[in-house]
Formats: sequence, C-alpha cells, structure tokens
Amino acid sequence: EWDGTVYPFGIDPMWHLATNKMSFFNSFKMKASIVVGVLQMALGIMLSLLNHCEFRDRRAIWFQFVPELTFFLSIFGYLVFMIFLKWSTDWVAIAQQPPSLLNTLISMFMAPGVYTEESRLFAGQEHLQLVLVCMALVAVPPLLLGKPLLALLENRRKTRQRSYHQLAQAPEQSQPERHGRHGRHGRHGR
Repeated sequence: EWDGTVYPFGIDPMWHLATNKMSFFNSFKMKASIVVGVLQMALGIMLSLLNHCEFRDRRAIWFQFVPELTFFLSIFGYLVFMIFLKWSTDWVAIAQQPPSLLNTLISMFMAPGVYTEESRLFAGQEHLQLVLVCMALVAVPPLLLGKPLLALLENRRKTRQRSYHQLAQAPEQSQPERHGRHGRHGRHGR
C-alpha cells in the first residue's frame, strides 16, 4: 500500500508489482547506461587535455580537444540533461505524456527548431536545440581539417625555408664557376 511518500534513493520497490515493470526497468537500464557511457567518454576527453598540456601541444588543444568536447557535449551532454530532466519531471502532475528522447534527439537534427507540444520537455527547448546543433556543426570542420591543414602549412613553410637556405648557400659553393673558365684571373690572366 502506497503512503504518498517518495522513495528516497533508487527505484521504488513498488515497481516490482507493476504490470509494466519490464518496460520500466528496461527503459531505466538503457538510460542509466547512456549516462554512465557519456560520463566515461567525457572523462576520456578531459584526460586527453592533460596529455595535450603535458606535451605542450596547443594545436591538439584547439583543433582536437575543444571541437571534440563541443561536439560531444552539444549532442550527448544534452541527451544526458534530457534524461535527468525526464526522470525528475512529474508527468502526471502536468497531465502530459513524457516525450520520447530518441525522437527528440532525431528531430533535433532533422527539423531543428520545430517541436510539438507532445515532444516538449521544457520552455525554450527549440532555441537551445538550434544553438546546440549549430555548435556541433561548427565543431566538425576544425576537428576534421584543423590539424591536417596546419601540418600541411607547416610542411610548406619548412620546405620554403630549406629552399631559401639552399639558395643562400648556393653562391658560396659555385664561386669558381662565377669567374669563368679561366679561373680567378679572368680572360686576361696567364
């Protein structure tokens, strides 16, 4: 018998008596797995920053770590935020069915800024999703092209420097040829 209080931590044991317990537990496990996986991946990205700092690799910080973190958090960080928001909202009190997070995430990319009342989690959701999609899209070119283009430019710069260095040393090496066939005396010397 329910006494009107909320279970303090974890899953209320009353769910074991519910008719939809399998559906509920599967949904809970899936969402909990997503949260743990996203936290683990975020930790891995943060640890990569320590490596980049240790090796003083500014190029990797700006063209790998920052775009990676931006892209990752704008999609998967937002998904974790939606999971916690969905868990903490009393859907019965607001007389609304909880929206499908999968459909919300898909429509975030397929129809940015468009939503229905049934898929709404919070006020301003469409604007936030539009900003997050833009952030994710802006992060892709630096992530994919930043380091290769910088390496290409650096390679070209080094090649030019080597060419200039060889040109600067070239007159010293070919000095006898500069004076003609007759050596240092020129045409008139014997």
